Amino acid sequence: MKPISTSTSTFRTLRDGGFVYVDKTGLLHQLVAPFQGVYFLSRPRRFGKSLTISTFEEIFKGKKDLFKGLAIYDLPYDWKPYPIIRIDLGSKQADSAEKLEKKLLEAIAENSNCRGITTSGSDASSHFLSLIQQLPAKRGKVVILIDEYDKPILGNIDNPRVGHILKVLKAFYSVVKTADEHIRFAFLTGVSKFSKVSVFSDLNNLTDLTMDSRYAALVGYTQEELETSFSECIDRLAEREAASRPEILAKIRKFYNGYRFSKQETTVYNPVSTGKLFDTSTVPSSPANPDPERLLRFALKLPQNQHPFTLYGHFSMKTWHSRNTMEFANYWFETGTPTMLINLMKNKQFDIEEEKQRFIDAEAFSAYEVDRLEILPLLFQTGYLTISETQRFNGGTEYKLDYPNLEVQGSMTKVLLAHAAQKSSSQTSGALKVLRTAFLKNDLNEVFLTLRSLFAGINQDLHIPNEKYYQSLFVMVFRLLGMDISAEVKTADGRIDAVVENADSVYMLEFKLNGTAQDALAQIKDKDYCLPYRNSGKKAIAVGIGFSWQTRNIAEWVKKSDVECSVAPTLFEKLP
Repeated sequence: MKPISTSTSTFRTLRDGGFVYVDKTGLLHQLVAPFQGVYFLSRPRRFGKSLTISTFEEIFKGKKDLFKGLAIYDLPYDWKPYPIIRIDLGSKQADSAEKLEKKLLEAIAENSNCRGITTSGSDASSHFLSLIQQLPAKRGKVVILIDEYDKPILGNIDNPRVGHILKVLKAFYSVVKTADEHIRFAFLTGVSKFSKVSVFSDLNNLTDLTMDSRYAALVGYTQEELETSFSECIDRLAEREAASRPEILAKIRKFYNGYRFSKQETTVYNPVSTGKLFDTSTVPSSPANPDPERLLRFALKLPQNQHPFTLYGHFSMKTWHSRNTMEFANYWFETGTPTMLINLMKNKQFDIEEEKQRFIDAEAFSAYEVDRLEILPLLFQTGYLTISETQRFNGGTEYKLDYPNLEVQGSMTKVLLAHAAQKSSSQTSGALKVLRTAFLKNDLNEVFLTLRSLFAGINQDLHIPNEKYYQSLFVMVFRLLGMDISAEVKTADGRIDAVVENADSVYMLEFKLNGTAQDALAQIKDKDYCLPYRNSGKKAIAVGIGFSWQTRNIAEWVKKSDVECSVAPTLFEKLP
């Protein structure tokens, strides 16, 4: 089995080290084959953008042997080496326009000094142009690769001087248009897609691949790629989880797949989360990375002909690998917490559950202005929300957004809840365990008492006098419990605030702010919200919940249960 690396984004390292590389070179060939191309791609962090830049670099260096066995190797391409300007702005942080100018000049010097070129100009953009103009005389037209083009902006999003930083970048990137006749290929990547007016207003030769269906899988892993490139890992994980291959594939898909970047129904896995799920002690034995069997034999002073694991009966090398590896967990969130986004959502009273119900056009989430931050584009571009549905409307396409998978949904919900309740993640997790146990026992009184305790920790200034706010809190909590909950469920005569389903029951929840739990229950009955579930074979349970704006908490709840959801004995609890 080939080793897996989640720590390198260098194509040569992956190939020389014999690591797993998911072949994207067929798509890359479509971009490098034309006589000229200037491209831009926006994708969330840790999605393989830097690896894509590195792969382009090796292609344009003419290193064909490095691609043996990959799609591009047998495709028509001249493998001519070109002079390459590579700039990574992720390492060029600056909090002012002046400092950014210096960082950009450093980047130009790194690309010019190694070639014995002296650039001239009054600022970074003019030195950039000077470098591009001089390089073709040596080896032909220039290839420009810029990674994390937006890092200087994102790192200063709250900085009042961000406008000046933006002007410096705008002038710098405009050189790609000015020097068009000297450029063979240019590729710019980043997390954010600012409007063309903001950053790329002068680059009318730029092709944006961000929502281009043809390149929806340019980064990230498709289902087919996952099953092909990680086949042995999937089998090992299935063995560890005591599941069949189809069962484990379904679980992996639910946890880590779901990112969709175009109207085409192509979804991809985040490479880091997938890699960390499978990343294990599968690295081949070497002096720097010795085989565990060799290590144990040496430590136990066993002869070469005695297998060390015979000391432990049935415990085999295969189970050693599987028991010390592969775990379903939150890997992507480990690399960063969206503090800025959470604060922005709080300040703008953004209801993520409500937004997920709407169809919107692409302009509403695909780009934004630096001086007018909109939450929906930020959530989409950073990968916390993704395209879940599309529909045709007035000759165009409208989109609905949702969490891509359980990893992001669970992590984001936990952060939102911990932030709202002003508790640590560990405190929140403790309350959730109590809630889950109580709910599985159908002990709704314990459920609501625990919820009251959780909601009581929320700063009063954060509460919003809106029924939707409390509905969102409720949905958040039940999502974290791992329950199958849906919000704003359509019926023939309205919408149920929330529906929770388990193996044998359906809970219909209706909320009333400054209303009574009986009023909420009456609405369920009057609008016959139980109708869709009458033939489900599950027990239907209607729950009315009254919230008090005065106490900023649950005031009372009432439950009515009956298979047919008709008039039945009522259990009423007024919380102390």
